[in-house]
Amino acid sequence: MAFVNEEISDEDKEKYGIKNHFASHWTIDKEKGIFLIYVDAHGMGDSFDYELHIDNDFVLIESPQIGNTLYHEDGRVTIPAILDVIHDIKEITLNADSNLNYEAIKPLIKEALIAYGWKQNTERTNSVTVSFPDRVTYIKDLKSLKGGKK
Repeated sequence: MAFVNEEISDEDKEKYGIKNHFASHWTIDKEKGIFLIYVDAHGMGDSFDYELHIDNDFVLIESPQIGNTLYHEDGRVTIPAILDVIHDIKEITLNADSNLNYEAIKPLIKEALIAYGWKQNTERTNSVTVSFPDRVTYIKDLKSLKGGKK
């Protein structure tokens, strides 16, 4: 089964301990038990944070989600009907005690972000490009950052 975008049921929020108010929808691969949720918008700018949950572990992803949006001098913003989305990942953060391997999870992150599309609106997504940083950040108590950025 592939990743799909859907609303998170109250039962699933309880089951997975999802308390973030931004997380009403997720991108999930039910067969693998892996899901991606949006957790923070850095003051509603272009840089978004996501959590990718794998088994009992998770990865924080800081990635600007950039589309081919036009910004006008008068302050208007034009968003095309169909977007080419770029995820230029700035930072991947793992728990220092994690058994997750950075190289092994990169394809999962890419697959989830491609399925996520433009804000989970795949009908408006033409293409998705994902690039990764060369290294990963490890934090001793990553759970303290869960649900948003530092």
